[in-house]
Amino acid sequence: MKLTQYCELAALSDELTTYHYKVLFLLISRSMTQAQIAEELGVARQNINRVCQELTSMNLILCERVEGRNKFLGINKNIKDIGVKGQIKFL
Repeated sequence: MKLTQYCELAALSDELTTYHYKVLFLLISRSMTQAQIAEELGVARQNINRVCQELTSMNLILCERVEGRNKFLGINKNIKDIGVKGQIKFL
C-alpha cells in the first residue's frame, strides 16, 4: 500500500483527532508499543491506550507481534480492511 493512499483514507474520517493522526504517523515509520508511543509524544499512557483502541476498532492499526507482555502496534497494510466511513473505492 502506498503511503499516500493510507493518508487519503485516514483523512476521510471525521472521527480522527490530532492524537489519532500523531499515533498513525509514528506507526507508519515502525511498529511500537503503547508505552513507546506515549513516551515519544509526551502523553499519558491511558490516553494513548484509548486512542489505540479507537484506531484498532477502525482497523487502521493492528497488533503486529507480541513479545512477553509488550504488544507492538503497526498500521494495517491491507487497505481493503480499513473501516473508514466514506471509503474510497479502489479498482
